[in-house]
Amino acid sequence: GASFLCMCAVQRIATGEHRWGPFLRSYLVGNAASKLLPGGGATSAALQYEMLSQEGVPPGRAASGMTAASLLVFGTLLLLNMLALPLVVLGVAVPAKLLAAAWVSVVLLLAIVLIGWLALKGDGFLTAVGRAAQWSVNKLRRRSEPVQDLPKRLLDQRTAVAEAVGSNWWQALLAAGGKWVFDYLTLVFALAAVGAHPNGALVLVAYSAVSLLGQLPLTPGGLGVVEAGRTGTLAL
Repeated sequence: GASFLCMCAVQRIATGEHRWGPFLRSYLVGNAASKLLPGGGATSAALQYEMLSQEGVPPGRAASGMTAASLLVFGTLLLLNMLALPLVVLGVAVPAKLLAAAWVSVVLLLAIVLIGWLALKGDGFLTAVGRAAQWSVNKLRRRSEPVQDLPKRLLDQRTAVAEAVGSNWWQALLAAGGKWVFDYLTLVFALAAVGAHPNGALVLVAYSAVSLLGQLPLTPGGLGVVEAGRTGTLAL
């Protein structure tokens, strides 16, 4: 429930609206449609856009806000994947105490806000990240045409997000991070409920990696792909 509310909060902030109702209703319907129909996120976004327009949200603002919200939420998922690996290296274990997993989640949220602030408030940090990613991509794809404009593309997308969220950037970052962190905690609690005694750091790695895989529209809503991938990574 908290994860669901966080996603609606990001969209509400990015579109500059104060009402909750249109976003709760449209996201609930759009999310359900994405699990059943081909096209996944695209189908959900189109349906949400139509519903928001019918509820009085200006079409231009709805389109730009939903785009910015999607960029922000996807960016925090990438960040979650990067933050997960050091936790494993440091050996952060959560035996049977779920409170420890909650503290890990608090640290993740704070890290997302801090790194998000660095990305939103200056060009240097994001440019350095873009250059590092571009170098890595070009090394891995030696036979393909080299990527040359990744830092600029990242800055352009950052500007679009920053303009959409305005002074509410920290609430938007918290909500975007909360969308994934609360969902991750649900998985930790579910594993503990069946006596799995989960290691929170390893579960985070499995969750974040497979959530990223689930963004690919291979099946409606990632059906089957996410379940199979998460079961495999948790067992591993």
